[in-house]
Formats: sequence, structure tokens, C-alpha cells
Amino acid sequence: MNGAGAAFILDNKNEIILSVGNKELITPNMIEMVKQNSDNNIKNVDSIDIILTTLSSYNNKFTYVSAVPNSVYMKEINQMRLYTIFWAAIMMIAGFMLSVLFAKKNTKPINNLVKQLQNYSNHDITNYNNELDFIAQTTLAALSETHYIRKTMQDYLPLLQNGLISKLLQGNNLDIEQFDSIMEISGLNLNKAHFLVIIVGLEVEKGMELKLEPHLAKFAAINILSEMLQKICNIYICDFGLDTFTILINSDMDDEFPETLIYVLSQSVEYVSKNLAIHLTCGVSTIRQTLEEIHEAHNEAQLAYEYCHYNTRGSIQYYDDINISTYKYYYPFEEEMRLINYVKNGNKAKVQETIHSIININYTKTTLPLPLARCLFFDIMSTALKIVHEVGIDSWDAFDKDPASLLTSCENIDDMEKTLYDILDVLCDKTAEKRDEYHEKLRKDILEYINQNYHNPDLSLSTIASVFHFTPSYISRFLKEYVGVNFTEYLREQRINKSLQYIMNTNLAISEIAEKVGYTSSIVFIRNFKKIHGITPGEMRLRKGIPDSSTTFI
Repeated sequence: MNGAGAAFILDNKNEIILSVGNKELITPNMIEMVKQNSDNNIKNVDSIDIILTTLSSYNNKFTYVSAVPNSVYMKEINQMRLYTIFWAAIMMIAGFMLSVLFAKKNTKPINNLVKQLQNYSNHDITNYNNELDFIAQTTLAALSETHYIRKTMQDYLPLLQNGLISKLLQGNNLDIEQFDSIMEISGLNLNKAHFLVIIVGLEVEKGMELKLEPHLAKFAAINILSEMLQKICNIYICDFGLDTFTILINSDMDDEFPETLIYVLSQSVEYVSKNLAIHLTCGVSTIRQTLEEIHEAHNEAQLAYEYCHYNTRGSIQYYDDINISTYKYYYPFEEEMRLINYVKNGNKAKVQETIHSIININYTKTTLPLPLARCLFFDIMSTALKIVHEVGIDSWDAFDKDPASLLTSCENIDDMEKTLYDILDVLCDKTAEKRDEYHEKLRKDILEYINQNYHNPDLSLSTIASVFHFTPSYISRFLKEYVGVNFTEYLREQRINKSLQYIMNTNLAISEIAEKVGYTSSIVFIRNFKKIHGITPGEMRLRKGIPDSSTTFI
């Protein structure tokens, strides 16, 4: 025991037998306390707090006593307390430094993300509380833009599906694996086992009074036939012109399907002829089983339609019933339709190219006698007469002599080819004049409709196509050709131009202005406005000195 405390042994008479340590602590008062109370406790002995520890022996009646000043214990405890406080402070400082380090390290990716969003995002977002608020605003803007893109894609899905079906029918370099993925995106579902193609021609019955306008009557006839067929199979319609369209049927066809199809087509043709005074001429292919064979089915339907078109209009012709051996020269319906379209479009170069191709096929591979050659040219001449009738040219006054007489007076193939070129060249000019008048009126009507309905957020190509009874693809091509911009660009310009009046002359909030000009999202409106004018609507107001009451930061 060190000198700070003492230990001693008392006999049964309470006399000290042995003692060690600081003997000054061993006083009569301490011995008296040991005699009176043997409990281990802190005792005040001679004004000194002492921790007494006693142990009695029952055998020899000795008492063993340990006396240590309380200050000795407290010194150790205080020292431990100081150590504890010191190390606790060290740990707190280290923890704080580690927290700062980890916080800086963990927020670095967020800061990098914010910088990347600021560099690559098209959204003009400058009013935000912190990085997370910026990310939230950017995410909401991106979701809004995604919704807008998705809606736009939905508007153009009919165009995409129409293009895919056209490619299937034409069969040019068809990659089935790639085609399947595109079909999935467009929502085109061709997973049934069998395919069949029907080409339908529409012709107003002469001498009959229509209950509807011609274009409305034809539109109604297409809808009637489509609804009748949809009751027995899945169908997809592809437009090829104002008076013809192609139906692709995809269904699981049993042995009874051909008879059912014959019945439905017959009922449809009869109903349309009786109620709308329109002849439906149908060419029907054989049943095919793969996507690759759709092109062959289309060729069969074309041949069946051609045969039916030149024999009995307003009827149905099945490819299996055609006696193909009756065809002796090459001038298929597909070539005729192509030639008609070229003449209607005034494309003289393509007209000459098509005529030259037909003549080359007929006179390079085979040698036709002159009478049969004249039949071929009069066949082509009949195509010209159809163009005259469809376009509405009043007479043949543009020619010095009757075109039929001009052809019969030719003595060889070269003369007939040149004469036919001259006749179709004049028709190209005449149809161009008619087409320009019609297209100018249609252009004005479409633009007027857009200008009157720009504030409608649901205004789309499909809406306009429905109003003017054309397909969305035709309206899209028409606007691009005769207005110079596509539908989306023109509608955006009109909406942004209209918004200037509200921006400069009213105190409406930007979100209210966006809604008035047809936008469902102020973010899309601000982005389109900036794309055209280079600044946001709010910045334009500030430059013009107009107070901006908008609560949305722009």
C-alpha cells in the first residue's frame, strides 16, 4: 500500500497487532469507529473522509482494516474523467471532420449531375432553391416533354402504320426482323396466321343523284366496307389515291372463311351501290401465310382488280377465277395508275420515262404486230381520257386535231410514241392548271381552319384530315409542298405569333397565355417561344418594360 493509506489488524481486544502504511491515519477515533460499525463506508475521521474497509475472522476474532483517504480515490476518478472528456472531444472533432468530408464527397455526384443537366438540358430553369429542387424541376420538365412527344407520336402513328403496310405491299428489300421491331413500336399487330389483300375502286354511278357530296359519299363507302369486314377479321387500310384503296386482311382463316368473305363483300357492294350510288370494284388475292408473301398477294389483287375494272365495274373479281392467258401485252393496272398520277402531277419527265419503259418492255422482249401495238397505244390513250374525265377538262380544244385521229394516222411505233408524248404533254399542262386552282383553294381552307382553331390543344393532323376528308399523310405532304413547312412548324408559328398579342398587351401570366394559344404545358410554350424569338416571354416583357405578373419563373 502506498503512503497515502494504511492497513492494520486488530485482535479480539481491539488492539493493533500489525500496521503498515501511513500510521498517522490510525487514530483512536478510527479504532473506535471500527469497533462500533464494521460496514464498509466513507467515514469522517478527524475531519478527513476516509474509506474504511473491514474484514472480520470468525476463527481468531481478528479484524482486518484498510483505510484510504477519499481524496486518493477521487484523484484516480478525476483523472479518468479528464481522460474521458478529452477523448470524447477528440472523437467529436474527428466525427465532425469525417462528416464534412463524407458530405462533400457524397454531394459531389449531385453537383456533377446538376452541371450536366444545366449543360445538356433544353429547359430554361434558373429559379430553384437547391440542387435537389433543380433536379426535381428538370425531371418534371422532361416528363412533360416526354408526354408531349408521346402525344405527337400517337398523332403520327396512322402515318407510320400506313407506311409500313405500303412497304409490305410493295415488298421492296423487306427485312422481317427489323420490320417486326418497327411494327411493335407502331402498334401494328400482324400476328394472325393468314393474309389476304383486296384492292377496292370507287366510282360514282353516272346519271344518279347523290345524297352526299362525292367525296363524302366515297368516304362513307370506305367506312361501310371497313366496318362490314371488321366483323369477321382484322383489317388495315392503305390509301393509294382518291378513288382506290387497299385492304390488308390478317386473320386465322378456317375453311369457311372464303365463303364468309364472298358474302360480306357482296353485301357491301350491293348496299353501297343502292344507298350511295357508288360502284365498288374489288380485286381479291389468294390467301397467303407469311409477311413475305403479302407482296405477291398484292400483285394478285392488282391483276384481279385490273381485270374486273376493264370488264364489269361494281363487281368482285377473285384472282383464282382469272384466265391470265388473255393478256398479250404488258400494260398492267399498276403502270396505268402510276402514269395517271404523273400526268395529274404535271411531271412530264416521269410521264415520258413511264411511256418509254412500257414500250421498251413490249418491243424489246416481244415483237407486237402493228394492229396489236395500236391496241396498246389506244389502251394508253384511254388512260388519258380517264385523266380528262377525272380532272374535269372541258374539251380537246387544246389540240389541233382529234387525238384519236392523230394516233390512227401514225405508221410506226416511233410516230405513235412521239404523238402520245405530245398528247400527254398537253394534258400535263392542263391538269397542272386545274390542280393549281384546286390546291390553292385547299391550301387557303386548311390554313384558315388552323388559324381559327389554333387555340385547341387537341388540334392535330388527324383532326384536319377528318375535316377535309383526306388521310393524315396526304395533309402532311400537302402542307409541306404548298405552305413550305410541315404542320407542326406552321401551328407552332401561329400559336407563338398569337401569343405576342397577349404578352405585349395584357398582364396575363405566362401559363394563362400558353393555355389560350393551345399549349397544355407552359414549359413547352416557353421552349417554342424561345426557339422562334431567341428569348423567353418573360424576357421579352422585361425588354419592353412591361411588368410580368407571372408566378412562374421564366
